[in-house]
Amino acid sequence: MSEPLSPQNEPYAVEVEEGKTYYWCSCGRSKNQPFCDGSHEGTDFQPTAFTAENTETANALKTEIDDWYNEIISEENNNKIYPAFVGTSYENPVLLNRNDAKGGQKYWDVKVVEDGIFDIQFHFQEEIEEPGEMHLQMYPYNLVQKNTKPMKELTIEGQKLKKGDYRFEPYYQTGTRKFIVPFYVSIRRID
Repeated sequence: MSEPLSPQNEPYAVEVEEGKTYYWCSCGRSKNQPFCDGSHEGTDFQPTAFTAENTETANALKTEIDDWYNEIISEENNNKIYPAFVGTSYENPVLLNRNDAKGGQKYWDVKVVEDGIFDIQFHFQEEIEEPGEMHLQMYPYNLVQKNTKPMKELTIEGQKLKKGDYRFEPYYQTGTRKFIVPFYVSIRRID
């Protein structure tokens, strides 16, 4: 017996009309998925006949889901921008992804929940060959670590941070004044 193909590993969203008969592809070879186009010829597969019983069910379900989605996204709490909470036992390390950064992907709002000692690791997409300095501006902190070797990751170890709200702005500055923002940052509490 021939093996069926799997052209898609999730349901197909199609509109059907009440009372109309459709032929579903069971071989996976149809170019008109999920419907049969006769591509099963020469295999052991036959299309499966299906008569739609109700057009309104799919439309009512779509309307219900759309209404629920619109209600959720209009909630007051969903319109607030929350900082990344650092220093909790629930999430250690905290990862700051560049996709979540603000200011053209250059900084994050960070809330340190209590005084602590942290390792802050900066991860870059590509290896940086040029010597330079890793800067982390978090007023009143302005941390700088020199680097002379090629690297893809750089860590500021054992940094004491006080409880508070910060604008967390990291960048690497090469000797030729090129500025590189990390792809993501990992902040691990170590005390």
